[in-house]
Amino acid sequence: MVFFLNDPNNKYFRNKETPAIFKEAREKLLTLKEDDNFYQVYLQREKDLYDVIAAREEGEAEGEENKAFEVAVKMILDKFKEDMIEKYTGLSEAKINILKEFLNEPNYQIDVLKSQLNLKIDEKKILEIIENCKVNYEDRKMKKRKA
Repeated sequence: MVFFLNDPNNKYFRNKETPAIFKEAREKLLTLKEDDNFYQVYLQREKDLYDVIAAREEGEAEGEENKAFEVAVKMILDKFKEDMIEKYTGLSEAKINILKEFLNEPNYQIDVLKSQLNLKIDEKKILEIIENCKVNYEDRKMKKRKA
């Protein structure tokens, strides 16, 4: 079956011994291939499927980033050593230090943290994660950095 889909013009599908179902499918495929409207619909459907796959992969990556960030915050608050945090979250030592500074410095703003850690997480989600870790940063909510 896969062989047919990859190469319906193969001589195997054009000889007398070819099962009728393959001959009929080949004829239908060749007819549809000549229909430009059908081909455009097919291409759009294929693009849509790739878009769905890309969105799913992006969502999975975002979820992994959220979880790594949350685990890192919890481990820092629980006073884990940097090498352990790095091992379990994948964050570099430099990024762990930035996160520690953020957690210890009341004037450190979320948008600055997001930029320095190159996070794709929404600022509201960062705030939610921090609040779920029992860290109170009410005055940091969506403050914009002064120029």
